[in-house]
Amino acid sequence: AAAGAAPYHRRCCEHHSGVNPRSFPSGSTTGCSGGMTWTDRTGGSHGGRPGSRLPRRLRRHLPLLVLCVAATIAGACGGDNDTAYRKAVRFDGGPPVAVPGRPAGLSPVSVVVQGDTVWAADPGAGQVVEVDAGSAAVRRVVPLEGFPSLVAASEAQVWAATRLSGWVVPLETTGATVDAGGTDPASPGGEPPGVISSGGDFPEALAAGPTADSPVWVTNFAGRSLGRVDPGQPPDTAAVTVDLGFRPSGVAVVDGAPWVAGITHGAVVRLDANGTPIGETPVRGGPEWLAAGSDSVFVTARLAGRLERLDARSGELTGGVDLGFRPGAVAVAPTGAWPGGAGEVVWVADPAGGAVAGVDPSTLEVVVAFDVGGVPMALAPSGDTVWVADAGRSALVAITTATGAARVVPMPAPGAGSGSGGASSPEVVASVSGVLPVVDPHRQAAGSVPVRVPVDFDPFYVVADGGGVWVADADADGSGQSQVAVIDPGTLGVRAAATLEGVLGGLAVGPSGTQVWVSEFERRRVVRLGTAMPGAGPDLVVEVGSDPLGVLATAGSVWVALRGDGRVVRLEERSGAEQADIEVGEGPANIAVDPGTGNLWVTLADANALAEIDPDANAVVRVVPVGNTPVGVAVGAGSVWATTRDDGALVVVDPDTGAIRERILVGNRPRGVAVTNGGGPDGGDRPATVWVAVSGDGTLVRLDAATRRVEGLVPVGVFPINLAAAAGAGEVDVWVTDLDGRVLLGVSREG
Repeated sequence: AAAGAAPYHRRCCEHHSGVNPRSFPSGSTTGCSGGMTWTDRTGGSHGGRPGSRLPRRLRRHLPLLVLCVAATIAGACGGDNDTAYRKAVRFDGGPPVAVPGRPAGLSPVSVVVQGDTVWAADPGAGQVVEVDAGSAAVRRVVPLEGFPSLVAASEAQVWAATRLSGWVVPLETTGATVDAGGTDPASPGGEPPGVISSGGDFPEALAAGPTADSPVWVTNFAGRSLGRVDPGQPPDTAAVTVDLGFRPSGVAVVDGAPWVAGITHGAVVRLDANGTPIGETPVRGGPEWLAAGSDSVFVTARLAGRLERLDARSGELTGGVDLGFRPGAVAVAPTGAWPGGAGEVVWVADPAGGAVAGVDPSTLEVVVAFDVGGVPMALAPSGDTVWVADAGRSALVAITTATGAARVVPMPAPGAGSGSGGASSPEVVASVSGVLPVVDPHRQAAGSVPVRVPVDFDPFYVVADGGGVWVADADADGSGQSQVAVIDPGTLGVRAAATLEGVLGGLAVGPSGTQVWVSEFERRRVVRLGTAMPGAGPDLVVEVGSDPLGVLATAGSVWVALRGDGRVVRLEERSGAEQADIEVGEGPANIAVDPGTGNLWVTLADANALAEIDPDANAVVRVVPVGNTPVGVAVGAGSVWATTRDDGALVVVDPDTGAIRERILVGNRPRGVAVTNGGGPDGGDRPATVWVAVSGDGTLVRLDAATRRVEGLVPVGVFPINLAAAAGAGEVDVWVTDLDGRVLLGVSREG
C-alpha cells in the first residue's frame, strides 16, 4: 500500500505538486541530522483542535493553484440511482435527461441571468451556453478556449472568465460574439480579440457592477489578489491587480464597491471603488461566497455550515443561521417567493445534498429546501425563478420557487451545431418539466463520516492494512519536524507515534504489515520502521537520491519516486540494496501497483503523464499523457485512475492498452484517489467504488467504478488530501487525511 498525492507545504510545495522547484527559504533543514523519538500512546487518542477552526498556519500553507477545468471534459451523469444523490431526475415519470456525446463529470459550474437571457459557463464542453429564460430553449453556444468557468453580467454586458488562461472575455449580447473559437488564450499572442487579462492566474470568482462601464472584479486565490477590469479601457491596460495579502474566494459588488471573502483568512474584507481596503469583518467557519441584498450582505461559512448576515453599510455581523449542510453558492432574489411566502429571499446551494434552500433574510429562518437531485454549483435568481447550474446532471434547472415547478435544460454536447462568429445553434435535447419535492435541509447526504480520529499534527499521508492505519504529516507547519502515527482501527486510539526530522515525501506499509517505509524529502533517503517494535526506531536507512516522494512496498521490493532525478529506484526490502534505477520522466510523484499484472503506474507531474513500469524488465513500457499535473493514482476495478490537479479531473486509463477511457470533471484541485473493490474491503456484493479527495471543495467525490458516474459528494473537512482504502470489514470504507482539520476521517459509502 502507498499513500496518495504528494504534499504541499512551505518548503517543498512546488517539489511535491509538480511545479518547477524554487529555492527553499532560510532555515531549511536539508541535510540536517536528527534522531527519532517514539511515544507510546496505547488506548488513547490525541487531543486536537476542532476541524472547524482555521488557524493562522492554514493561511500560509494552502496550495498555490486553483481549479483549471479541461475543455475536453464533459459532465452528464445520466442513469438511475437509489440514493439521495440522483444522477438524472425523472419528472412525471419521464425518462432521465441525457445528452449523447457528453461523458461523465461535473459541469456546468456558473450561471447568470441578464434580462430574458440565461448564460451558463460549461467548462466540461469548453463553451458558454445562452438560454432563453422564457422558453428554456438553448439559443446558441459560444465555444471558448481556456476553460470558461465563470460568468457575470452588468446591465449591458456579459463576461466570462477562463480559469486556465486567466482571461476575462466580454460576450456580446446582441447575437454576435467575440471570435473566441480556434485560438488558445494560454498561448502567447493567441488570445481572442477583446479579451482582458484578469490580473492573475486561475480566477476563482467573478462579479460585475450594475452599469455597462462598471468595473468587473476577479478574485485570484493563488495570487492573493483581486483583479479590477475597466470595460472602457483598451484590453492591454484594462486590468489592475490589487494585492490583498490573503487568498480570496468569493466577491460581490455592494454599492459599486467590492467585498471579498477569504475562506483561509477568516474574514470578509470591504474595499472602496478603487480597490483599497477600508474595513474587515471576522467571520468564523470559513467565509467563502457572498451575495448582496437590499440592505445586507450574506456570506456562506462552509466549514461551519452557516449563512451569516452583514450590514451593507457598516459591515457589522448582524446574525446568522445554521443551515444543516455545508453551503456552496449563495444568491439573493429581491422579489422572490416560496411556498406560502413572498419577498426578498436568500437562496443557498447544498452541492453534497443535491438541494437548494431558501432563507428569509429578516428572520434568518430556512423557509424551504427543494430537492434538485443533482449537484447544484451556482444560482441565479430572476423574480420568482431560480436558475441552478446543476453540474451533476449537466444541465440548468429553472425552479419556480413559489410552487417548486421546475424545468431541466440539458447542456449541449461539445461541438454541437454550427454557426459563425464563434457561436452555434445546436440541436439540443428538449427540456423536461416537473415538480421538485420539498425536503428537510438537515437530512443526511449520500455517504457519511462515522469516524473522526483527532491527531496532534497536520495529517497528510495515510495507508492502511489489517494491523492499523498509518498516518504521517509532511512538516506542513514548517517546524522542521514531522510525525508518524499508527492508529488501531478497532479502538481508534493512537498506538504509537514517532517524530522525524525534516520534510516527509511519502509513506508505505509492506505486504507483511510488519514494516513501514517513509521517504525523507530533504534528507534524500528512505527509512524503514518496524511496526511491532516502535521503540527501537528505524532499523534501516537508505540514501536514494534527489527529492524522494511516493513510496510503494510490494513483495520483496520497495519503490521510491525521485522527483528531482526523474527516476524510480527499486530497493530490496530486507537489506535496502538497490535492485534497479529506472528513468521514468519529469516529476515522478506517486506510485500504484496493478494487482492483476504487478506492473507499476507512476504519476509524472511535470510531464503531465503516467509511466507504466514492468517490474520483470525494470523498465518503462508505456507513457500515457493524461492532463495537467497528475498527482494521485490508484489501480483497481479494471482501470487506472489518476487525478489531474490543474484540470480538476479524474482520468480513467485502460491498463491493457493505455487508452484514456474517460475524463471526469470532479472539482477544485483533486488530489488523492482510492478504489474500494466490491464496494468495501469485505468484498461484498456492492459495486466497486472510486473515491477522490477534492481539496479545494472540502469534499470526497464518490463514483461507481463500473459506470464511471458520479454518485455523490461527501463533505469531509477543511482540506482533504490523501486516501486509503480501509482494510477488513467494518463501518469505514475509506480513510482520508484532513490537512488542517488535524483529524483522520473514516468515510462510509452507505451513510
